[in-house]
Amino acid sequence: MTLYETSSPQLDTKNREQKNITAAIVESYKTADAIVASMDKQVEIVHDTEPAFYKDYKTTRKVEVPKDVVQLVAKITDAETGAGIPNATATLTQTDSAAEPIVKQTAEKGGFQVKTLPNGIYAVTVTKLGYATQSLSITITGDEPYSLEVNMVKG
Repeated sequence: MTLYETSSPQLDTKNREQKNITAAIVESYKTADAIVASMDKQVEIVHDTEPAFYKDYKTTRKVEVPKDVVQLVAKITDAETGAGIPNATATLTQTDSAAEPIVKQTAEKGGFQVKTLPNGIYAVTVTKLGYATQSLSITITGDEPYSLEVNMVKG
């Protein structure tokens, strides 16, 4: 307990740093989206006068998502209250691959997402101080978003 109490300020500092970095990334994406939207409007002006350029721009601008990946949306909750658990750590390890594990931390309401998760079988481990570790296996297939719900038991 003493070790936790002494490391708690460090954890708080790291959490604040992570939130600041996340906020900066969100702002950067918003800025980039605004720039691209502005470019799209400007390119529309030459739609009739430069059809070849317009076609090339639209083709290049198109975002292709690989067909063998899925979006994972997860919610980690307290089994007793049903409330989302913030700052729980989920580790997803693809069992049939040498790829690095994916480690996510839940947000304030207990959720997290992985936008592009390759199809396969994953060992999922969810940990949170004060709760029993949950381990499960999931199979990701198809192209529809996968919804993962994990109920954590105190203890």
